[in-house]
Amino acid sequence: MTNASKTLLLALAILLQTTLLGRISVFGTSLNIVFPLMLSMAVSAEITSAIYLGFLCGLAIDALTAGIFGIHSLIYMYFAVAVCFISSTLYDKGMFLRSLLSALVIFISEFLLGVWTSLIAQESILWAQCLNISLRTALVGAVLFAAFSALLARMKPFRLTRGIRIER
Repeated sequence: MTNASKTLLLALAILLQTTLLGRISVFGTSLNIVFPLMLSMAVSAEITSAIYLGFLCGLAIDALTAGIFGIHSLIYMYFAVAVCFISSTLYDKGMFLRSLLSALVIFISEFLLGVWTSLIAQESILWAQCLNISLRTALVGAVLFAAFSALLARMKPFRLTRGIRIER
């Protein structure tokens, strides 16, 4: 697939996430397909493309859902860069290690979102609930990551920076 078809796949995932899949519950947690898809694209991306990819996916989720505006943009961008950086050393190590990495990243991001949301809404942190939801979301996210990685395995690396020149 080309970059245009990857972009279309990502746009379709964002549309499905914000309209239909946000209401579907798997193991008691809402289904998030955008974050694992973005992580599977960031694995094979360049570092600047991972920054743009994470920020734009998070910005789209922030703009189309209710909640704290900007939190998804920051979390998606930071974790896309982390996955891109770490996976450059783990790329030849196999799918299991990369799926384990994605489960860890999804767990940490969901935990941070849960802590931040509970602090804003209730002025106290519900640690057990944050851990429970984060663990379930990480398990489902790791399975989705493996599925998306297998789908994207034959595609070229994702590159958003064709016309952009960054000078040092």
